[in-house]
Amino acid sequence: MAKHNRFRTRRPGTFLGTAGDGAKLYDYDFGIVASATQTFTVTNNGTGASNMLQVIFGGDTGYAFANNTCENQLLAPNGTCTFDLTFTAPAGCNPGDPFPGHVDVFGFPDHYIHLETVGLCP
Repeated sequence: MAKHNRFRTRRPGTFLGTAGDGAKLYDYDFGIVASATQTFTVTNNGTGASNMLQVIFGGDTGYAFANNTCENQLLAPNGTCTFDLTFTAPAGCNPGDPFPGHVDVFGFPDHYIHLETVGLCP
């Protein structure tokens, strides 16, 4: 439940800092919704091209991952790609039940982004 409370105290999308491995840490709170889709944009803010990107999604019941234009891409400086994440509250869930998910963007061996998400049952 502590993780749930952490998300509820933040704006819908928040940069949390940088992990020890260099990954940029973000979270996104879908809020209390029956269903919502959010498009996320990945931007290369560096001075050189990224490594070949791989996007790894791991989600609880209720998430769908789609329209991934990042997979197997090299992003030039200022280049962007996107992916969609949809949260749909599972049938029969209790109001306020949290459903976490996460997405990691890698350019192996580099870990570029770690995105934590949560959706709450209405």
